Amino acid sequence: VSGEVRESVNWLDSNAAVGAEMAESRCPFCKKSAAEERDRVGQTFRKDGVMVHQYCLYFAAGLHQRGEESEGVQGFLLSDIRKEVIRASKLTCKYCHQKGAATGCVVKSCRQTCHVPCGMENGFFLQHQGRFEAFCPAHRPKQKTLLVEAALLKSQKCPACLLEIDKNRRDQFKMLVCPVCETGFHRSCVQQQAWLAGLDFCSCSMCSNRELFLREMLEMGVEIPEYDSDNQKEKPCKAEKLLLSRWKDLLHQGK
Repeated sequence: VSGEVRESVNWLDSNAAVGAEMAESRCPFCKKSAAEERDRVGQTFRKDGVMVHQYCLYFAAGLHQRGEESEGVQGFLLSDIRKEVIRASKLTCKYCHQKGAATGCVVKSCRQTCHVPCGMENGFFLQHQGRFEAFCPAHRPKQKTLLVEAALLKSQKCPACLLEIDKNRRDQFKMLVCPVCETGFHRSCVQQQAWLAGLDFCSCSMCSNRELFLREMLEMGVEIPEYDSDNQKEKPCKAEKLLLSRWKDLLHQGK
């Protein structure tokens, strides 16, 4: 029996409650299914009967990647995931008031914890770079006020979807601004483009700047995947690149 399979069996045998959760097709952290929307939980990973959401895994506060990418789930050992599920079972989500809140604000003085999907619905901020830190709405990084004001003066519509951006700025979290051309976009539109383009092709749809745009978007919590150039299943296909190119052309025609 391989080490990974043995570890999985030991996990299921050592804690019946955790084992039952893992045997189901639901994430042991948020209790949501694989059908949950990607912008709330990321991708779905499966290994030896274990199903877990990407964001729930990456942003579990007490979990660390101690293995190689080929070990456990994306380098997170099954025994470590089990311990984190048990730890989280004692923590209550601020939003749904259920147990299993493994994700917490990185600010040490802040005690807010939540399930990732609950947090995403309520303005929790996930930073997909560096230490993969989470921030509650009160402590999340914000773009400069002058930059946001300039974008709203320039246009109150997102050039990607042509729908109105919240002009009263009640929820600035849903808006992102390019630091170069000061164009405002819906966060969801920027995220969809980033998933389609990946790190190699992602840039501002209006001014085509890459370096400053990517740096700002990563800082502001946009997930920009770095696709494996050798993996045809992961990297954007020719049709997706053409779609992205045509999308940018249409945006420039509408200036």
